[in-house]
Amino acid sequence: MAGLGCGRSHVRLARAEVAPHAATPLPSFTGPGVNPYWNGVNPFVSYPQKLPLLRMTDRGIQLETPRPYFLTPFTPNAAFYVRYHLDLIPNAVDLSTWRLNIEGNVERPLQLGFDELVKNFKAVSVAAVNQCSGNSRSRFQPRVPGAQWGNGGMGNARWTGVRLRELLASAGIKSGTAQLQFQGLDRGPGPLGKGADAVMKSLELTDAALDDALVAYLMNDEPLPMLNGFPVRLVVPGKFGVYWTKHLTWIRALTSEDTSYWMASAYRIPDTPNGNTTPAEAASGRLKTVPIGHVRMPVRSFIVVPDGSSKLPSGLPVRVQGIAFSGDGPVVKVEFSEDDGRSWVEATLGADHGPYSFRAWEHTWKPSRSGKHVIAVRATDRTGNVQPDAPVWNPGGYLWNRVERQTLIVGAATGHRCLAFVLLAAAGALAPASTALSQATKVPGVVQEGTYDAGNLGMQMQPAPRDDDAGAVYAVGAWPTYTPPLADGDGKALVQSFCGICHSTTYITMQPPLPGATWDHLVDKMIGTFGAPIPEPAAQAIIAYLKSHYTPETRKQ
Repeated sequence: MAGLGCGRSHVRLARAEVAPHAATPLPSFTGPGVNPYWNGVNPFVSYPQKLPLLRMTDRGIQLETPRPYFLTPFTPNAAFYVRYHLDLIPNAVDLSTWRLNIEGNVERPLQLGFDELVKNFKAVSVAAVNQCSGNSRSRFQPRVPGAQWGNGGMGNARWTGVRLRELLASAGIKSGTAQLQFQGLDRGPGPLGKGADAVMKSLELTDAALDDALVAYLMNDEPLPMLNGFPVRLVVPGKFGVYWTKHLTWIRALTSEDTSYWMASAYRIPDTPNGNTTPAEAASGRLKTVPIGHVRMPVRSFIVVPDGSSKLPSGLPVRVQGIAFSGDGPVVKVEFSEDDGRSWVEATLGADHGPYSFRAWEHTWKPSRSGKHVIAVRATDRTGNVQPDAPVWNPGGYLWNRVERQTLIVGAATGHRCLAFVLLAAAGALAPASTALSQATKVPGVVQEGTYDAGNLGMQMQPAPRDDDAGAVYAVGAWPTYTPPLADGDGKALVQSFCGICHSTTYITMQPPLPGATWDHLVDKMIGTFGAPIPEPAAQAIIAYLKSHYTPETRKQ
C-alpha cells in the first residue's frame, strides 16, 4: 500500500475493508450499573511533570493512570496517579526554608532541613504499591458516591528515604504516646464546619507497618514529582495511599486518639469481615466503623493485556499479562482462567521486587474456538489470602478486590476476506477515478467534518469488537480524528472537499504562517506529485484562500 495517493491506484492489491472513520467518545459518566471500562471515563490532560493522565477532578486534583502503564512492575513517575482532597496544592517549595517538624510528645523536637535528611541519615529503599482507598469504586453495585476510579488509582515505585523509626528515635518518643499524626502542605476549606482545612492522618505507634515506613525523597531513583509529594512524602508499605502523606511537613506524637475530621469521620470502613455490609445496614445508623488504617490492602490482580479492544485469531497464542500485589504480600501465586472462573491454571510469575511491590505475571493462552471468551485472574499472597470472586460493598466504596475479568472476541482463521485495516486515504482510491470526487462526501473516512468538537479533545476512546463478531475480518476500531475549524472565507469549502480527501484540515492549521509562494508549491505538489484531481479553477481558488488566511501577513490566532 506504499505510495497510495488520491488518484488511481492498483486497488485490487489492497483487498482491505474500509471501516467508517468516525469514533464515539466514552460517555461522560457510567451508571447506574457497573462501570464496564477498565479505567474511569474521563478526558486525558497534561499537568506539569506528568504524561497525559485521566482527569477526574481539578479541585483537588485527581488523575488516574491509564491501563497500558501497568505492563511493567514499576509505574513511571510521570504516569503515577494523583489524588488530592483539598484544592490549595503547593506548586513551589523553598527548600532553604522548608523543614520537617517532629513535635508533640517527644524529648527533642526536631526541625530537619532537606539536606539534613539526605546527608545525615542512612538511605533505605523499598518497592511498594501506593493505592487509593477508593480504587475501582466504579465497580460497586449499587453505586456509591465519591471519585469514580476505574482500576488506575494505584502505582508501584522504588521509594528511597529515611526510616521513620530512625527519625522518631532521634526525636525521642516519650512514654504515653498513643498515635503518630502526619500532615502535609496541602490546604483547603474542607467540609463545612468539620475543621478539615488540612488533611491529617494518624496511625498507632505500635502499628507494625511503621517498621517498614519511610520518609521518602526519591521515587524510582528520582526526586518526587510535585503532584506526588515533593519534597518528601510518607511511605507506609501495605497501607492505603491516604496514609502516605504528601509534602510531609509535620509528624506529631499524640498522647490520645486523633479525633480530627480525617480520622473520626472520613475514610472509615465497616468493622466487619472484609469491610463488607449492605445498604440497609449502612442506613440503619447502627453500623460500627473503624479507620481504614486498621487494615492492610487486600490481595489483588489485574489483566493488562489483551484489553478487548481488538479481535484475536483462533489457534494462535496470546500472551496474557498483568500485575498482582497484596498489603500482606508477597504474592506467591497467580492463576488464570479461560472459562470465566470455572477452572484455573497457574500463571508464570515475574521477578520478585519485594513483598509490597507489584508482581508481574503472564500466561500463554491459545484459544481453540471462535466466539466470545471471558478470561479471569486471581492471586494468592503469603498469608494464604486468595482473591475472592464476590463483590464487596460499603458506603465509602473501599476495599474492592474481586476477581478481574476481561471479555475477548476470538475470530475465525479462514474466510475469503483478508485482515482489515482502516485507511485514511483508501476510500478515494478504492472508487473509480471518475467517481472519486463525487463520492468524497459519501464514503466514510474521506472528508472529515470533525469527529469531535473542541470540547471533546482529549476524550479517551475504548473501542471493542461486537460479541457476535467472530468472523475472519479483523478491525481495531476507528482512529480518533479531530478537524479544527478553518478560517471563514471564499475557498473554504473547496479546501474541505479537495484537501480533505487525503488528510484532515489539521494539516493546514498546524502549519506556521507560510509565505504565499510555499502554498503555491504545496498545492502544485498535491496535483502533480500525488495526482489530486483538482480542476485548475478550484486549485487557484484554494491557493487564494490559503494566502488570504495562512501567511505571515494574514494568519490570526
